[in-house]
Amino acid sequence: LEERVLTSRTHNMRMVFDSAKYKELRLRAFYAVPKMVVIPSASALLRRKRQHSEAPPVNARVAWVKELLGRGGAEAGPGLRLACEHVRRWSLEPEFDTCALVRRLVEGKQFAAALRFAREFQLRREFPTTTLLHAMLAQKRYDGALKACGARCRSVDGEAGPGDVLRMMVRAGEHCVALKYVHKFGQAAAFPPAQLVRASLQGDLSVRTAAMLLKYVPLFELSDAFPREAILERAAASGILVHELAGGKLVLKGRRRSDSASLPPGAAVPVKVGSAPN
Repeated sequence: LEERVLTSRTHNMRMVFDSAKYKELRLRAFYAVPKMVVIPSASALLRRKRQHSEAPPVNARVAWVKELLGRGGAEAGPGLRLACEHVRRWSLEPEFDTCALVRRLVEGKQFAAALRFAREFQLRREFPTTTLLHAMLAQKRYDGALKACGARCRSVDGEAGPGDVLRMMVRAGEHCVALKYVHKFGQAAAFPPAQLVRASLQGDLSVRTAAMLLKYVPLFELSDAFPREAILERAAASGILVHELAGGKLVLKGRRRSDSASLPPGAAVPVKVGSAPN
């Protein structure tokens, strides 16, 4: 039995067994006194489960997808999106009208999911990308539309360019999200990042706004004008708890909306939300 500690902090281990009966296994070890407890990682457990579990028969898969489709009725809910995922994962396209499924997503205004499954079901001719992106812009879903475009695209929906959509986003008051796409599309000359940061700092900060500022202020080299410590102080004043992890990464925690109404002013219920979004 060989074991190798890959890092001193997380104690990841690669186990190689002498017997050919057992395959190489990656483990994550947690040390305790007076003995060591070894727990397989989540990915290793999932992989092992998939290897040893028998796939359900086709009729059971079809019945499960039909049940998902019936949960939301005629409306497009989470069940419809999950049903599309299973149709694609289990290769059940011959059993279902995939065009009708994507049409229901469009009718339910789930345009991001419609974009994905129109591509995966090879239905781009029936549901052109530019048409779906135009519908997203009509619903003022600027973030999703720009996210679906490449950094070098000149047009989002065949009419408006990235700069036009950024202008709509700024007018709608989405200054912190605009920072993300100003960086992506190289639009700093048309949309000065310092002005967007200054506008984002107006009023209380949300978890997302604080995360965007902490990520993009250094990328735009604005740390001298907007120090990290000042942003963290504003986040704390807005009821956001900040925890610094190893390596300098931050985890921001805010209040649950359902609990905030019953809390006294200034009280915070920590909710793990992760680090700054991409």
